Amino acid sequence: MSAMIEKLRACHVVALIAIHNRIDYTRRCLTALKISAEGHNLTVIIVDDGSTDGSSEWLAAQGPDVTVLKGDGTLWFGGALQWALQEAKVRFPCCDYILTINNDTFLRPGALAAMIRASDGHASVGATFWIEDRQVLGSSGLTWAWLSGPRDFVLTEKFHIAQRSGERAFVEVDVLATTAALFPARFCFTVPGIDVQRHPHNRADICLTSQIRRAGSPFVVATYVIADHVYGPAGSRYSVRKLAFRDFLYYSFIDRIQPSNLPLSLLSLWMAAPTRLRALPVMGMRVLVFFRQLLGVTFLNLVRALR
Repeated sequence: MSAMIEKLRACHVVALIAIHNRIDYTRRCLTALKISAEGHNLTVIIVDDGSTDGSSEWLAAQGPDVTVLKGDGTLWFGGALQWALQEAKVRFPCCDYILTINNDTFLRPGALAAMIRASDGHASVGATFWIEDRQVLGSSGLTWAWLSGPRDFVLTEKFHIAQRSGERAFVEVDVLATTAALFPARFCFTVPGIDVQRHPHNRADICLTSQIRRAGSPFVVATYVIADHVYGPAGSRYSVRKLAFRDFLYYSFIDRIQPSNLPLSLLSLWMAAPTRLRALPVMGMRVLVFFRQLLGVTFLNLVRALR
């Protein structure tokens, strides 16, 4: 047992955080991270993508264990995460783990040690967290449904069975987001990483984690809460029925930031699926939804034109 404790204490974890404003969350995130990492060698790389709320000045005073990379506000999440990952590869090629965490996610004491034990240098480990502003559970792990695709692990029967058992365990899942996730560095440093031209923001984490899974790292998620999270206001989702025809096509094919971009959505599903065969039904359903929306938009725009 003492040998295992020494092994855990020797781990070097590099935490990657992409931020844009929200300095209060960043302060809380870093404080919680340092407490959770007690006994480990923790290094933090933060990409500050054009913050204007004093984040840059505050981060500059955090000491040598926090490296700050400054963007101009055009990186988005994918570009910031990829830059941080490349920086970690150059500066800390011998580190043990890469931890990706959003600045609105706060590890609980002991969480990092639990994730390291669950990984044992091989598995990639996600967190179950309490979403404070919605008073519900969520996680960075997803399971794959045949027709609907990725589904939050905490909404599945597998999670509820684990909860009822009362055991603090880590259960294998199909897909892993980077909200709060620990990856063995050897996998992170050998994959190409995020294609920021195709995935500048939405789905950028799937672009990265799917490569890590294919490189041989299984995905597991805690069956108990090891972090807290603030979801924030839901993103404004436009109403397809109210769009002009050209706007519908723009959001469906051109705008790479929108989750409705059909080609990138299909590509992400193809990458994220546990097997290519399981991707096909979900991709087919997404295409059917698109054509249903296309017919509705076409009809409504014709009605408006004839009025």
